[in-house]
Amino acid sequence: MIPGSAQKGAVLLFCAPSWSMPLTHLPDFTDNEEHYLHTVLETLIGEYGERELDIATGFFSPEVWGVIGEAFSKLDSLRLMLGKSQETELDRRGLDIMKYYRQKMRQELQGEELTSAKTERLNALIEFLQRDSVQVRLFDDPFLHAKAYIFKQNNIVGSSNLTYNGLRNNSELNTVIKNEAITRHLREAWFNRFWERAREYKTELIEELEKSKFGAYPWTPYQVFVKVLLENFRDSLGLEEQAGPGGVIQLAEFQAEGLRLALTLLDRFGGVMVADAVGLGKSFMGLGILEEYLIKRRGEFGGRVPRGLVICPAQLEKLVWTPLLERYGLPVQVVSMESLGREDFNWRQYANFDLVVVDESHNFRNPATGRYINLLRLLTGGRSDKRVALLTATPVNNTVWDFYHQLQLMTRGRDDAYAGYGIPSLKSYFHGVARGTQEFYDVVEHTMVRRSRRDVRRRQERGESVIIAGQEIRFPERTLHRVEYSLTDQFGDFYEGLVRRIERLNLVAYNLERYKKNADNTEVSKREALAGIFKTNFLKRLESSVHALQASIGNQRRFQERFDELFRQGRLLDAGANRKVEQLLRLSSGEDDTETGGRIEKLLAALPEVSRKDYDTERMSQDLYADLEALRWMEGAIRDILVSRGSGGEQDAKVAALKAALLERVAGQGHRKAIVFSYYHDTAQYIYQALVNDAEFLEGMGLTPQRVELLSGSSSAEKRNDVVRRFAPVANRRSEDDDLAHAALLASPIDLLISTDVLSEGQNLQDAGYLLNADLHWNPVRMIQRAGRIDRLGSQFERLEIANVFPEEGLESLLGLVERLQTRIADIDRTVGLDASVLGENISKRSFEELRRIRAEDRSVLDELEAESELSAGDEMRLPLIAALQTIGLSDMEEIPYGIHSVHRAPAGAKAIFFAFRTGDRVVWRLYHVGQPEAVPVTSKREIYRWIEAQPGDMRQDTPEGAEVYPYLDRAIRDLLSESGRAVRKSRVKMPLRGMNLTLGNWLSDMHVRAALDSEQHARLLHSIENRSLSGFERDPVLKAIVTDLGRVRTEDSAAALEAFLVDGSLLLDLPEAQVTPQVLQVADIVLIAYEWLV
Repeated sequence: MIPGSAQKGAVLLFCAPSWSMPLTHLPDFTDNEEHYLHTVLETLIGEYGERELDIATGFFSPEVWGVIGEAFSKLDSLRLMLGKSQETELDRRGLDIMKYYRQKMRQELQGEELTSAKTERLNALIEFLQRDSVQVRLFDDPFLHAKAYIFKQNNIVGSSNLTYNGLRNNSELNTVIKNEAITRHLREAWFNRFWERAREYKTELIEELEKSKFGAYPWTPYQVFVKVLLENFRDSLGLEEQAGPGGVIQLAEFQAEGLRLALTLLDRFGGVMVADAVGLGKSFMGLGILEEYLIKRRGEFGGRVPRGLVICPAQLEKLVWTPLLERYGLPVQVVSMESLGREDFNWRQYANFDLVVVDESHNFRNPATGRYINLLRLLTGGRSDKRVALLTATPVNNTVWDFYHQLQLMTRGRDDAYAGYGIPSLKSYFHGVARGTQEFYDVVEHTMVRRSRRDVRRRQERGESVIIAGQEIRFPERTLHRVEYSLTDQFGDFYEGLVRRIERLNLVAYNLERYKKNADNTEVSKREALAGIFKTNFLKRLESSVHALQASIGNQRRFQERFDELFRQGRLLDAGANRKVEQLLRLSSGEDDTETGGRIEKLLAALPEVSRKDYDTERMSQDLYADLEALRWMEGAIRDILVSRGSGGEQDAKVAALKAALLERVAGQGHRKAIVFSYYHDTAQYIYQALVNDAEFLEGMGLTPQRVELLSGSSSAEKRNDVVRRFAPVANRRSEDDDLAHAALLASPIDLLISTDVLSEGQNLQDAGYLLNADLHWNPVRMIQRAGRIDRLGSQFERLEIANVFPEEGLESLLGLVERLQTRIADIDRTVGLDASVLGENISKRSFEELRRIRAEDRSVLDELEAESELSAGDEMRLPLIAALQTIGLSDMEEIPYGIHSVHRAPAGAKAIFFAFRTGDRVVWRLYHVGQPEAVPVTSKREIYRWIEAQPGDMRQDTPEGAEVYPYLDRAIRDLLSESGRAVRKSRVKMPLRGMNLTLGNWLSDMHVRAALDSEQHARLLHSIENRSLSGFERDPVLKAIVTDLGRVRTEDSAAALEAFLVDGSLLLDLPEAQVTPQVLQVADIVLIAYEWLV
């Protein structure tokens, strides 16, 4: 009873124990203000001895048991009839009232906090309902609007439902009829008539209560597993999606599912990376994103026409993107990423696009390049609400920092972009990932859509059809084939001499610190690593071909000779302490270089000069001489090798092996088209010449020289487009191609294509079924990129062959030497840290293991390389849910309520409890170790997934003796509230400033600067500096001049110059009209999805 609730409506008599107490006077009505319905019910049962009760109510709330449970437990019989008032015209014919009650009951129970008191109360209610004297029926013929409480002698009729609010809170009106005859007539003439037409509902009601989080229903581990997966992936599956106008971009279901998730992430964060494996149609995902925002949602842009921009490799501009955009009528501008690398690129021209799609975005993994800086400027400047979609099959080529730098593009340099989702600082988080203290998946979940071929195949195995353009698609089987040659025969007697001299090179120009009189050991180690990188590149070229090594050694000899000449003239240049070292590496080891021109002189002119007196110049001179002698010997040896072979290269062991493989596997087994890849232009050119000049080989292949082509970085875009369309006319047929134009392509075919990696990205070459890699895969990810050119959706082959060339003799000694160099480089990187832009392509210990597996023709390595478990974990976790949706069905899965719980077998010796919560649009998982209060809870979904993963047949285990969920639940909720509080406090603290932002922010925060400027101008400048990253403008000469002049010129002049710079770069932000303050999570915001004991 509410304190004071009976003062107005009840007469309280205090009597001596020697005589009986008078009955409390019954009011004529209840309104829950003067007279409370629950008080009258308690009085009738407790004082008046009423023990038989019939109730008609529109709804029953389990919560009432806390109000009238004690009184109702005294009843000898209860008939409870539930009904529902008609709310709309559709209700009479279209409402399943049993489902309505189930959902209504479920919503109420899910909203209740799980406590021991409420659990005890609900269990008491269930025990009461289980009595034989209690009956429950549901009336739906058609609706029951009345509310009545009919005892044997008294009755109450009015507006109150049997709910907590109906009994004590709502303003209601109920008449209390104190007449036995009227009450009897009401029961017999009215209640019994409706009761006979109602259907039994007691069992269903008890079951629904048992199934709630307060009950003891035996949910299985598998039901908990699929329930938490359903809630975790609900947004990406588009389960709530309403049917809308269809678009012109037709996607397979797995692509449509990925598109829904991509759109969710774009709407939530403004950026997404689509990282599906090669050949799964990322371009069409990009088209779907463009269509969604530019066409379907164009009405959301305030009356203006939204603008889209695609940035892609030059070879894909005319061959892929322009035809696709024209075919689907999407008004999108296309810019090549190569153009972004030009110094005169006008990024301001593109800064106000609404949506930017970057294809093959892994080409922007190096933040030191001009193309990266210009793209960051383009994304940072102009519209602050622009959306960014990155497309790449290989987000990580070398290290996790590849992904981090691309992520910086998506967030426009904001380190706190995901602070509201448990990642306060991206940079700190990635340091944790690199150290192994953070799980990669936790950031992938909020940033990336990724599915592998294996994932799609598993969907197909579970019955999902992959339909594209009305045709069911099946992936061809991939096989690996080894092509062997002798590396020692390739170089003859010179092999050992070449390897030994490469290993002993000093490379003085890049390693000056080694000769410094007061050397910094850290810097010495860094320079040693740089020298190791150069040597590794020489060895990679040595394996590729004599011609590749010749070009690299020749470039290095010319550079060293010019360096030595300047050294003897008294000038000492440092080639290892300058950003130009990256260009020096490309000059020495370029994978697609064709000429050096005046690059050496330009690079030398840009190198800094140091004082000779600080160095041991005598030792330096000796080592320079030794290196030049070694380089000249190697050049001479290579010339002798080439002369001995003659113009046709007849004695080249690798070329001979290539020819034999092509004749056997292509001509001999019916593959009409084949492609040969090499890392290096020199090798590709050499192979091409060797093949087209061999009449016997061409005859065996059934080819003419005109049907063999070469593509490299020096090939024009027009030539690339023409060659690709003639090589793969079916895969690259444009919608506008008429039959005559297509026939012309078929009439001048190219059947054998030799190419560098200029074609390893984004090309449709699936007219071919045979691919041969002419070099070792020092980074096997490249093999996946290349294989993806022919292994794509729409391939007509049942089996594809990926051939890889390996030296039969000399391989292990070569691998051992490279492995030693790479191990030393890795050790130095761990100790002192190396610039990622200089490290370049990493050859890890795992890469050597994968090389050996590829040589053994272990095709499972292909799937493993594609999957990279952390990156595809999202789809790995989603697949069991898709299987459950196919076998159980969504409607039945939706019937599983929130708050379910089970007991699952844990890893040996482990005991834990798992919770899943929903807080707004987030689903949070937590795992606590039982009996270890000091243990840090597990927050990584990927790790927790391994604990809770279950199969349909998994049996529920026994609940641990004495197990109490409430202390762990309280801790989990406290932790969530604490995390939310920290996140909100952090969000109220301005983003940590770095670099130019920090310098300018400190200047603007100075009290003298603040006083000197107009308050509105000052506020606008400070707001822009705090919310626009200037990391892409660190080298801008205008900004550098502004920063240099701070404090040197008038404050007003510096402010005016800064404002002009921000305006010119579309970086100036208006002050927000109203600041939206993030709110701290409340207990009521935390909804328990499920929990599970792990024993």
